[in-house]
Amino acid sequence: MNFNFNQIGALGAQHLSNVLRDSKIVTELHFRSNRIGASGTQYLVDALHNSTTLVELILSDNQIEALGAECIASLLLTSKTLHTRNIRSNQIGTSGARYLVNALQTNANTKLTILDLDSNEIGVEGAKYLADLLSNNKTLTTLNVFKNQIGVSGANHLAIALENNTTLTTLELEENQIETLGAQHFANALRKNTVVFICFSFF
Repeated sequence: MNFNFNQIGALGAQHLSNVLRDSKIVTELHFRSNRIGASGTQYLVDALHNSTTLVELILSDNQIEALGAECIASLLLTSKTLHTRNIRSNQIGTSGARYLVNALQTNANTKLTILDLDSNEIGVEGAKYLADLLSNNKTLTTLNVFKNQIGVSGANHLAIALENNTTLTTLELEENQIETLGAQHFANALRKNTVVFICFSFF
């Protein structure tokens, strides 16, 4: 189901959630740029909690912020089918990153392979939470932290985590001000990890 770019809003999300709640066939839900906010996210998540078919959820650019990320985390706690989660450009911040990471660390049956957090202002602390996740996670293959202000310290946290992670194959790092020292941290990690592809440039 693709509802991208429709300005549906929270009320529209509520109406659609009534249908999604009983659906046994929806495998993908694309909801990009609909201004649903945290309340609209809650409606959708409540409807999807019992889904045994959903594998892809795209909620990018919906102004969900940290509270919306907490709603999504509650879904990640129980989902055994989702493999792609795209919540780019939602200003979830450090707290939102923490909610998501805690959920993925708690759910031993998670199937999530792609996590897109592009442009979410997670900062250094958010990068640290993700590094903690990567240290033990065995499912994520792609992580996008493009434009998240992680800086040199955040780069160091992620680089250390990559040294022993053999599952992640793609890490998007563009526009994060990692500077020369951050690049050195990743160079050191890549001497031990020969699996992951790291993208430093938007072009």
